[in-house]
Amino acid sequence: MERCVYKYMYNYLISNNLIFNKQVGSWHSTVYQFIDLYHQIIQPIDTTNLYARYILLHFQSLLTGYDTKLKGLGITGRRQHWISEYLNNIHQRVIVGQSFSSYKPFSAGVPQWSVIVPLLFRVYVNDITETLASTTRLFADDTSMALTSSHINDLQVILNHDLEMIFNWSKQWLATFNPNKTLLYLRWSIQLVIWAS
Repeated sequence: MERCVYKYMYNYLISNNLIFNKQVGSWHSTVYQFIDLYHQIIQPIDTTNLYARYILLHFQSLLTGYDTKLKGLGITGRRQHWISEYLNNIHQRVIVGQSFSSYKPFSAGVPQWSVIVPLLFRVYVNDITETLASTTRLFADDTSMALTSSHINDLQVILNHDLEMIFNWSKQWLATFNPNKTLLYLRWSIQLVIWAS
């Protein structure tokens, strides 16, 4: 059933251009994302008087608001109701060897094993880019923002604006970020720059 709902939703979202076009998994592959990030890092190195700044964010959790997001994209009625029931009535238990725990409600986030969850996640973060001025790329639970300018003060003003917009978005949708994974992502990007140089 999940696969049927996924196929309907995916085809509907893509054919109506409702998914942000710089989101991996809908429009681009991870290879494209890597090459694009590589280009953004190399361009300022090869150009004199051009400054660059990157902000890399990793979502820790997304808790609520799927119903609203789906309705905003035109997914209503039985399909929206099915997804809502699916996400709100999950129970889980732990099995170790021959021992079983009792079933408990799944109350935080979405199930990682689900076929439809990656698409729901893309729907959830889809509008995060609407008010951002920097070049933004979305990949699963990672967001990268890049900006180049010949004036370093412009970078500061624009990126501070974008961070404030993301902060407001995260408050509205109860999303949190993981600074530890963000730091790992940053270390990987610095290694990429060193390798490219």
